[in-house]
Amino acid sequence: MLKWLGAEGDQLRIAFTKVFGSRYESFGSPSLQAGGLSDGKKGVQWHVGYDPRDGVRFAGVNLEGMQYDGWPVARLIERELKAPTLVELVQREKNLDDVILQWRRDYWQKQARPEIVERHISPTPLLLGELTADSWFEALTGASACLDSKRRRRGRATQTVTLLSGEQVTGEVSPHLMFSLTSAEDGAWEEFFRKVRTRLQPLHEWAFRRSTDPVSF
Repeated sequence: MLKWLGAEGDQLRIAFTKVFGSRYESFGSPSLQAGGLSDGKKGVQWHVGYDPRDGVRFAGVNLEGMQYDGWPVARLIERELKAPTLVELVQREKNLDDVILQWRRDYWQKQARPEIVERHISPTPLLLGELTADSWFEALTGASACLDSKRRRRGRATQTVTLLSGEQVTGEVSPHLMFSLTSAEDGAWEEFFRKVRTRLQPLHEWAFRRSTDPVSF
């Protein structure tokens, strides 16, 4: 599981089950030097993690670019390109300004996803307080390009990317949406998770509505 994170990994796991439920899946590895847990749901997820290099904890909302029940991430992208709603949500919910928005480009090498230089989809990462209609459109357009245009964006695209070693490779990529909060403090894991869940609940509900089929607009 997360034994390589030591005592922090155990505390993270126990707190996760108290706040997000008993079902979880792990991610990360010693080679990546960071890891954590998600609730493992097929679509929008809660995820938490820890980076032992700097002691930073993070938790938030996660939507991977995976098939699930017909590519939820593609539905969210399409709907937001057609009728964007995120900027309005952020303006309405004043407690979201310091939440980090990230669209990531995941490069697939069989079942692994090695880190690549182009992992960030521009102009993210950025704080939601800095999000504008134009920057959201730019991020959505970049995320859409990571899906296969020949299959109505219901599949991974093929792109040339750069591994951290400098080697350029061509392979499958997919977009990955994350909203997160971080903390470098030594407080209790459970307290941190509860605060994050309360603050990010509107984003979790928004992502679920925009990615689920059928959906009520």
